[in-house]
Amino acid sequence: MILTSSNTTYDAVSTTVANGQTNRDMKANNPTLFANVDQARFIRVTTDQTVTIRFNSTSMPWIVMTASESPRKFTRPEEGLVVTNIYVTNASWSTANMKFELYL
Repeated sequence: MILTSSNTTYDAVSTTVANGQTNRDMKANNPTLFANVDQARFIRVTTDQTVTIRFNSTSMPWIVMTASESPRKFTRPEEGLVVTNIYVTNASWSTANMKFELYL
């Protein structure tokens, strides 16, 4: 889904990450994610399982996110980085249902 208004553009996707999936490339596997937002300054992530998230590269440190933290928000001023891709690892023993919202 891609929405535009006078002051913001964002991309959003609902997707699943199978148990055992390592560093699933969200940009490559979800064509509408990062379609209009090539550099996200605000990200909202929702999950129903514990997953690890990496921003920009699989060599970056992971961030553990639990369902109880969901939705979790990341913003450029707080996190200090420009996000151009997201990688997700799921070792929860269940498929993770996830939602991503990216804003310019």
